[in-house]
Amino acid sequence: MNKIYQKSPGGNKNAGFTLIELLVVVLIIGILSAVALPQYEMAVEKARFTQAVSAQRALINAEQIYFMANGSYTSKLEDLDITFANNTLKDFGLIIHTSPSLHIEMKRNKKIDGQDIWMTVYLLENTKNTSINCSLLKSVPAGSKARRLCKSVTGAAHTTDSLTPGYEHYSLQ
Repeated sequence: MNKIYQKSPGGNKNAGFTLIELLVVVLIIGILSAVALPQYEMAVEKARFTQAVSAQRALINAEQIYFMANGSYTSKLEDLDITFANNTLKDFGLIIHTSPSLHIEMKRNKKIDGQDIWMTVYLLENTKNTSINCSLLKSVPAGSKARRLCKSVTGAAHTTDSLTPGYEHYSLQ
């Protein structure tokens, strides 16, 4: 315990640390938090998008079951035999399109670096293949947080297609 005390020139013990020592500690904590906070925010966003991917897979399965029972897809969530946990869809707006083919859009309610990000899934009726994508406008800058997030969630490079001109997609691997 004596190690945290400093002896003054007169031989008395003074409790505490010097101002320089305290400033160094505060500076180190500030640097560590400046490095860690952006990484933490990215991890939280990635978790939200991973949750959206799980919700989209469940929606596609429910749509396929609805199609087998009724001969067509539905754009109403209420028609599907699916329930989500209370907060599953709170971070995303959900739109289900049935024409020209079934596709489900989940747009992130909060912009990332000022950019909108969509998780989209397409089910093409003639192939029955599904493709889950993280989609961005082509105008989103190359090194932006939004692009890094899409690449992180999907693990893929971007592609373009003829169904959605003006957008780039990062397909889930």
